[in-house]
Amino acid sequence: LLAGTALAGDARGFYAALRRDPHWSYQTPAELLSFYNELKVQTAAALPTAFTQVPRADFAIRLVENYREAWAPPLSYQRATPNGTTSAVLYVNAGGIEAQPITAPAAGFFREALPGHHYQLAIQQERADLPRFRRYGGDPAFVEGWGLYAASLGEELGLFRDTESKFAALMAELHCAAGLVIDTGLHSQGWTRPQAIEYLQSRSPIDATTVREIVDRAIALPGEALACGMGARKIQGLRARAAQTLGRAFDIRAFHLQILDGGSMPLDILESKVNLWLDGAH
Repeated sequence: LLAGTALAGDARGFYAALRRDPHWSYQTPAELLSFYNELKVQTAAALPTAFTQVPRADFAIRLVENYREAWAPPLSYQRATPNGTTSAVLYVNAGGIEAQPITAPAAGFFREALPGHHYQLAIQQERADLPRFRRYGGDPAFVEGWGLYAASLGEELGLFRDTESKFAALMAELHCAAGLVIDTGLHSQGWTRPQAIEYLQSRSPIDATTVREIVDRAIALPGEALACGMGARKIQGLRARAAQTLGRAFDIRAFHLQILDGGSMPLDILESKVNLWLDGAH
C-alpha cells in the first residue's frame, strides 16, 4: 500500500505523518462535524452499489457531552429507543481539539454508522415480523463483526480515493486483530496490562495513548474484541464461499441481503442461513 509513497515500508512513519498532515486534521469541532456530515451524504449516495435495502430511520451527528470527552471513543453509535422517543445518534468526540488537531478516518464512520452499526441495527429494528428479542437484541459477534466488515467496504463503495484512507481502514483491521489476541491473553492466559501494551506496541504503528486506550477497553469489556474479530472473519469467509460457489452469478447486493435481512444471529446460524441460500441458488 505504501509502495508509491515517500514512506514506503515505514508504517510507523506514515502514521506519524498522517497525524501531522493538516489535510487530514481538523482544528475545530465545527470542522469535524462538517466532515462527518459530508461523508454521511457521500456514503448514502454510494450504498446502492452494494446494498438493496435502505433503512427508513435516520441518525443525527452530535458532539459528545463535555463530561464524556475524557473517556468516550472518537466515534460511538447509540441506536434509537424501541418506542421511537429518542432517535439514533452518532456521537463525535472532539475533546482537546483546540490543543491537538484530530484526524478523522472514514473507516470509523463506516463501522459505526453507514453501512455499519446504524445501517444493520436500523434494518433489524424495522423488521416488525421479527420477535422483540431479535429486533432489539444483538449477538455481539454478529453486530461487532458486521461493523468491522462494513469498515472495509470503503474502497468498493468508491469512498477510499487515496492511500491515507486505505491505510486508516487497514489500521482498523489491524487493531481488531491485535485486540483479539489481547482479549484472549488478558482474560484467558493471565496477561498483565503491561504485557498487553507491549504486545500492541510491537505490532501496531500507533501512538502510546491509543495503545493504552485499546488495552484498557479490552480489560473493561471482556470478549468484545474477540467477538469483533471472529464475526468479521466469519462474514468475510461466507462472502468468499458465496463468490466461489456462484461464480459470475455472484451479486454482492444479494449477499449483503442474506447477511442482514434476518437481523442479528449467532454465527453458526448465520452460516447455515447462507448455506441454504447457496444450495438454492445453483
